[in-house]
Amino acid sequence: MTSLGVWLSARTLAPLLIPPVYIAIVSTVERRWGQTWSGRLTAIPTQTTAVILLVALTQGTTTAGAVAAGALLGVISLSAFSVAYGFAAQHASWRVSVTVALAAFFGAGLILAFGHGTPPVDAAAAIGAVAVTLAVLHRLERPAREGKARPIGLPARMAVSAALVLGVSLSVPYLGPIGAGTLGVFPIITAPMTVLNHQESGPGAAVRYLTGLEWGLVGGVVFFLTLSTLLAPSGLAVAFSVGIPLLVVTLLGVFLLLDRGPRAIQGR
Repeated sequence: MTSLGVWLSARTLAPLLIPPVYIAIVSTVERRWGQTWSGRLTAIPTQTTAVILLVALTQGTTTAGAVAAGALLGVISLSAFSVAYGFAAQHASWRVSVTVALAAFFGAGLILAFGHGTPPVDAAAAIGAVAVTLAVLHRLERPAREGKARPIGLPARMAVSAALVLGVSLSVPYLGPIGAGTLGVFPIITAPMTVLNHQESGPGAAVRYLTGLEWGLVGGVVFFLTLSTLLAPSGLAVAFSVGIPLLVVTLLGVFLLLDRGPRAIQGR
């Protein structure tokens, strides 16, 4: 079987279906329940999880663990995206805003590629980045105007997300696992959803969506740290058996805090 045939075998095709299906789910949530919940759900790391699964199945759990460690840096890059979009959207169109934000994502990723530490250190840095981003977005929040949501090329985004997962997984030998992990957090869901909110309901809606995203990233940090720690020594089954419950518990805790705690905690 050829190298590409190994990647496209039945067991490796399954992870490729995760991000497209999830994009459809998030788009439905956006239409029914608004920006805050769609932002929170976008932070669930389905795209990066698919990359890690593919790498584990085809290149081994040691490499997959390193990719998970790289994803911690991707969280920092995604926070840079959020801050850049939030600032740019106050004065510029969505086209300018998303261009600036993507430049911030790649710029942060390039810098971090030469200055990362151990997974626990990178996890602490990621939590710090999320906290700073939430504080910035809180200051940028404005009332959102009423708008009718409409999907932006949903089938195209679903196809691109699957292609991104396959492409990032295949790029590990060239980018290295840390670089591939960082790229695996590329905002293929976040960017179109942020633009959608900006187009339909103004910069305030985009900032609200990004705020929900950042709160959800706390769970992603816990998940990636768990996988980066357990994949190599304990294997795929153990790492995910521990990581997924921790992700769920963390997200439920964060969302309950936001929904039941003081409004000031929510940054509203």
